[in-house]
Amino acid sequence: MGNESNRRFIKTFLDEKVNWILSDTSAFEFIRSLRPEHKPSSSQNVGGGNLLSALGLLAVINLLAKLNYILENNPGFADDTERARLQDALKQVRKRAPYSEPSLKEAFSILESSGRLDRVIPRWGEINETRAFIGLIQDFPQDIGLDKNNAQELEYVWNLFRNGLTHLFSPQGKGSIVTIDMDPRLGIFPLSVRKEMFRQSTDKAFQKFGSTYAIFIPIMWRDLEEMHKWLSLKIDQKRDDQIDLVYVWLNKLTAGKGIP
Repeated sequence: MGNESNRRFIKTFLDEKVNWILSDTSAFEFIRSLRPEHKPSSSQNVGGGNLLSALGLLAVINLLAKLNYILENNPGFADDTERARLQDALKQVRKRAPYSEPSLKEAFSILESSGRLDRVIPRWGEINETRAFIGLIQDFPQDIGLDKNNAQELEYVWNLFRNGLTHLFSPQGKGSIVTIDMDPRLGIFPLSVRKEMFRQSTDKAFQKFGSTYAIFIPIMWRDLEEMHKWLSLKIDQKRDDQIDLVYVWLNKLTAGKGIP
């Protein structure tokens, strides 16, 4: 492989997904750009799209994190070699389990009967999302409001928002998802003006108030745009063999033959 068509495929896929989520979440911000009487309100039982925006933005950040993780690791995902090695190890464990001491034998029996033992074999293409997110934040040169040197905090924030929203549709702990409303006394700001104001803001996408973390959606747009530019440049600069790994992973997954 190792040709420019692979880079184009990856960058086109990435461009598409980033543009999709920025366009979708902009719909909520467009409503905010209208006159106050046209805005959603609690009295109308209409929300502002905070949860959906955060869920979508974090999903795309997750994609960027995985692509970056593959570029920085070899291969970074569960490939056929790793799966075969783990399958062989599991066979050996199953052979020896009946001859283990009683406590280990009992534990093995519980894992086996529950089906959890088979989960040690990752699906093709599987990547540890938490490690990928930590790697992305540490590699990305800009400050998004999280301590790059504190892997424990990065893991906590990922579980708080990404896993919380994905599985419970709410932050899994002390977390808040915030949008920004303009003071109506300042007049009506068109969507394009609002977006440019957010791009120029010195605020961070992630902020901490006491023990509570918050995501600021409009600022996360800006940071996602910057992450996208940064990762696209990295894709241009990486060796062909590194690009080929990403291409194989992405091409197989988009064909429905693996799990991201």
